[in-house]
Amino acid sequence: RIEEVMDPEKLQELIDLLSRSYQTSITRLNNSNALHINAIVNIAEELMQIAQTYCCIPLYDWANTLKKQADLFDLNNLPKTLAGFQVLLTQLQTNSESRST
Repeated sequence: RIEEVMDPEKLQELIDLLSRSYQTSITRLNNSNALHINAIVNIAEELMQIAQTYCCIPLYDWANTLKKQADLFDLNNLPKTLAGFQVLLTQLQTNSESRST
């Protein structure tokens, strides 16, 4: 798991970035009555770039799955994947906390 080899400060920086810049947007997209495919694709592509910058495979995998589902208009799985962002963020935070103790 890549976050295990990440510098703890970089991991915290990534968590802060995701929380500050993406958590609200992704929650809003997931709670919307309409799926905004273009917005989802844009966020997925941005997060794939961020994941590469920070060498965070779990984030890259999640964003890649999200992009594929949006490209395919997979309306059954998109909401589940969007909801999974919070789980991913929680896992990164747990990993960060366990490494800082």
